[in-house]
Amino acid sequence: SRGGSGCAGSRRGVGGAVERDGWDKLVFGCGFENIFVGAAGGDPRCEGERLKGVGEEQGGDPIDALLQILADTRGQATIIYRALDEEDLRTFLRHPQCMLGTDAFARDYVGPTATGNPHPRNYGAFPRYIRKYLLDEKLLSLSEGIRRITSLPAETFGLPGRGLIREGMVADLTLFDPETIGEEGDFTCSRKPPRGIRWVVLG
Repeated sequence: SRGGSGCAGSRRGVGGAVERDGWDKLVFGCGFENIFVGAAGGDPRCEGERLKGVGEEQGGDPIDALLQILADTRGQATIIYRALDEEDLRTFLRHPQCMLGTDAFARDYVGPTATGNPHPRNYGAFPRYIRKYLLDEKLLSLSEGIRRITSLPAETFGLPGRGLIREGMVADLTLFDPETIGEEGDFTCSRKPPRGIRWVVLG
């Protein structure tokens, strides 16, 4: 009985820690309903699902689900969380020094890197940026928006010969259709090729 009591006490301790107020507490900031399971050892019952929903499906609560996933994966599970405010993001995008990156890993659609349900930015960050913020919302002109992901980063980080289409430059080119470009994946099923990209040429 002492072991059971200890486990219950540990469970309460973990639950209190993850839900307590604090600047780095994801649960307090965005809620269990906005935390998705990314990788859980290939368990299709969990991957791509909201942590809140996983707990309900298992007859417990999100803390129970969290502890079980961590135990099953020996602490190797990953999560995706929705915490950014869209208006804050738009403010950043309008700033003249803003550049874009994916903050993602190099992943394929098949093979050893095609595991779990990672953040959709791994597959569609730039198509989403072009479609949503440049073409649909027109936060920036298309030419300026493309500069923010090509020549401006190359210039800023000192990458000679890259970022511009010009004689003598490295011919790294992405050809896309502005009518159709966009992201296909989402938080529940991310591993989908974006639409509208015709060619990618590496010089």
